Amino acid sequence: VSTQSTGDLKPCNGVVLTMLPAYNQSPDPARSHLLLLGHVDPAQKDQLAMQLLANNGYESLLELIVRKCTKLPLPEDPLRPRIDYIAFMLDLHSLESLKVLEHNLTQVEFDFFHGRSCIVVCNGGKQSGLAFSRSEVGRIARDYELVVINSTLEMSSQVCAAQVAEEIAKRVSLACREHSHISPLLLMPPFCVQPL
Repeated sequence: VSTQSTGDLKPCNGVVLTMLPAYNQSPDPARSHLLLLGHVDPAQKDQLAMQLLANNGYESLLELIVRKCTKLPLPEDPLRPRIDYIAFMLDLHSLESLKVLEHNLTQVEFDFFHGRSCIVVCNGGKQSGLAFSRSEVGRIARDYELVVINSTLEMSSQVCAAQVAEEIAKRVSLACREHSHISPLLLMPPFCVQPL
């Protein structure tokens, strides 16, 4: 199974989509398309993307394509396939990251919140220097009915990146109906991979 990762997608000054559509196209029969979205350390985003691609082995029914973006909207691209799953990434030590998350949540169609997205909390292992309260993450998760993958995703933690990638991969496979007898709605809250 071949895998690939696109570069970081950025909004352009031309025509843009006002909201990221959930069902604007038919699903890709051979690939699953994941979007890592948020204002976090680019090295952390790259680390997670590479781990996701490394985990996409021969047991996977679909080839995984990982796309990365900081802030929506995306530039209009008629050739871009349907996004199957969004991992909203949040850095607990960056107020700007929280602001970007809140903005991005308003830029996607409501259907993404039905088992097709989650919040990945980065640098959750550091107890000091938080830019905002952990309860703020819980509030956002409740408001949008999002599962929170609370991690210590840091540059020094390859093991943590592997665990987060494994959890995301499971959710992507369900969102893409690799397991037709299991609905992604079954993995909606109340469920948190690790307590905040």
